[in-house]
Amino acid sequence: MYLDDESTAAAAATEWDVIVVGAGAVGLVLSVILARANKRVLLLESGTTNNGDAKDLNEVRVTGRAHQGAIHGRARVVGGTTTLWGGQLTKFIPYDFSSRKIMPDCAWPIDSREIEGYYAEVAGLLGLDISRLDDASVLAAIGDVPGQDQPGCEIFFTRWLREPNLARQFANDLTNLATLSVAPNCHASEIICRSDTAEIRGVRAVCAGGNKIDFDSRDVVLACGTIEIARLMLLTAKKAPALAWAQNPNIGRYFQDHLDLIIGSIELKNKKAFGNIFENVILDGYKYQPKIRMQAPVLGELGCLNIACTVRFDSSIADDVHMLKQFFKAFVTGARIDKPWQALRRMFALSHVWFPLVWRYIRHRRVLAMADRGVSAIAHCEQRPLWDSRVTLDPVSVDRFGDPIAQLHWMVDESLQIKSLQAFAFQLQGFLKTMCGADLVVKPEILAGDAVALSEAQDSYHQCGGARMSSSGADGVVDANCRVFGTENLYVAGAAVFPSSSFANPTFTAMALACRLGRYLMAPRGR
Repeated sequence: MYLDDESTAAAAATEWDVIVVGAGAVGLVLSVILARANKRVLLLESGTTNNGDAKDLNEVRVTGRAHQGAIHGRARVVGGTTTLWGGQLTKFIPYDFSSRKIMPDCAWPIDSREIEGYYAEVAGLLGLDISRLDDASVLAAIGDVPGQDQPGCEIFFTRWLREPNLARQFANDLTNLATLSVAPNCHASEIICRSDTAEIRGVRAVCAGGNKIDFDSRDVVLACGTIEIARLMLLTAKKAPALAWAQNPNIGRYFQDHLDLIIGSIELKNKKAFGNIFENVILDGYKYQPKIRMQAPVLGELGCLNIACTVRFDSSIADDVHMLKQFFKAFVTGARIDKPWQALRRMFALSHVWFPLVWRYIRHRRVLAMADRGVSAIAHCEQRPLWDSRVTLDPVSVDRFGDPIAQLHWMVDESLQIKSLQAFAFQLQGFLKTMCGADLVVKPEILAGDAVALSEAQDSYHQCGGARMSSSGADGVVDANCRVFGTENLYVAGAAVFPSSSFANPTFTAMALACRLGRYLMAPRGR
């Protein structure tokens, strides 16, 4: 249930089983799992149900490489960034968890098999079709893709949620679950500890009217996003430097994001064959998007970062088609329709394209792709985690509560990045040629290995690291159970714990780890 100002103040008299800081994707999944298991959960959110109410708290000073997502890819609202995204989910592959020659210090202290089952549990929570979580089941439904068994690259599918906004997905739990209390407009400003400094007492938050309230809990989980997790831990360490974990030099370090850039254009020889491979698939109302990645053995042999490719169909009417899709989606779901008459006028103006769109969907369960402006190949690139890529406290600027804002210094290993892009482009050229006779025209600067190619790359709003998982406090911030080294009951949930970040949207893996953490917190422990 949602707490108002009065009941939020009263919540300070309760000792909660778990306090979760942050009501984004990870915080919501963890809170719902725990509350459904009869754990008394207090979910603190610095925003409200309106994303504009606390935007100023996302202020961050960016140094180093430019990073758009530090501002535009974060949300202070119940639902977090799921109020901004499209709901695309991708699993990491076993290779991502392993020790690699190109970054031997970034192996995960857990095996991929330890979270594989949690992907299915999260998928069930979010309403995905769990019978098609593996790509083989999708290929079986649409027919084998020719040339898929050739070495080098492979086709895989991302899955799209029917309801991307998890505040809506879990609306019934947030409103009616008696064991879950949601406290909006409560900005966590400090982690508070007991006198022995190893046991966390709870969280101090600034709530409505500027009142500082201390909430007590058996366990505390930080799930407030990569940048804010680092800031909150560093802020607490500044206020209480004697804490056992406060001087851990790894806090805020190894910040990562994915680099997105156009690597070239694709010249089609057989449009039908190309569409049969790369047009989006609709099965039983669920959307699956085909993409390309290098096979794990090839990655290891070439010593490359993990990279995937999205095929983008560029059309002069893309915006119109998107608007009309949103119109129909709103019409079906009963949501508010912006400018309905404008949408209807565009529908009539584009009546000549509706028959092929509808026929393609009914006959083949595909979303017809129009590409009168060409086809582009967009790479999504993993980066090697770097010690000096980090989140710190800004020495000058403070937020409205007088606390330092975050400072982000993002760094990229440019030589390894461009080497990996070159290798991927070469493999992709051969793959497309064999698959459907298409030619990939790679940008000259990538072929030449010129790092200037990276000047066009942008972050993908996939912030990771800063509280990375490790076998010891000498190398990381949390252990294999996401518990902060030097504490008994402080945990971190989310992509902040990732030792490495693959190429993929991290949300699915972050939620799977949160589900795993939830099961750990439910188990009996000797305290």
